[in-house]
Amino acid sequence: MSDALAFEALSCGHGRQPVIRGLSGVLGRGQTVALTGANGSGKSTVLATLAGQLAPVAGLVVRSGTVGYLPQAIALNRDVPVTARTFAAMGLWNELGPLGRTGPSHRRRIDAALEAVGLEKLADRTVATLSGGEFRRLCIARVLLPDPDILLLDEPLAALDADGIALVMDCLAGWAAAGRCVVASVHEAAAAARFGRRLHLADAQAIWMDSPARSGLHVIQGLAG
Repeated sequence: MSDALAFEALSCGHGRQPVIRGLSGVLGRGQTVALTGANGSGKSTVLATLAGQLAPVAGLVVRSGTVGYLPQAIALNRDVPVTARTFAAMGLWNELGPLGRTGPSHRRRIDAALEAVGLEKLADRTVATLSGGEFRRLCIARVLLPDPDILLLDEPLAALDADGIALVMDCLAGWAAAGRCVVASVHEAAAAARFGRRLHLADAQAIWMDSPARSGLHVIQGLAG
């Protein structure tokens, strides 16, 4: 298993004020990590830093491959008449360019991504008509489209019902089996237990925890106060 994502003595925060300090780890391709902790514990900040959306306060992040990043919230005027298919296609921006012209191969990939998250029958619906859970799954499809090597997902299960959670969790397992590194923040204990490893933020500490199917517990340097 080759390395996909490595970070050393990493401090994450906004500006010069860290919310987590001294985080180190090496994640391999095919590995899944659940990032857990209470609201405000720093999960979103860590993910944004790993994705390159925030500069580290200190330390180093090395990404060995392309990154797909799902933020906790996506700013979009849902009253704009954009279809689910068109919204998903925005994930191919780097390939399509400003004109956004899709060919047959692009359209097959878009259809496959929508099917993976159970939205193939809603492809021509406008985004405004989708439920919160359906829109969240659509955002996941958009992140998947460029086929990134590293997936960093901030609360991908938010607003999903039980069926939606099961579907997305199966998707995550499939992506990892295909060799992607998957790191996702989750609140659901049952979902977190399905990940190979767990990084928990609480009580001024970040704790590496293996899933029940594995063994070991490793405490790393704690969060800033």
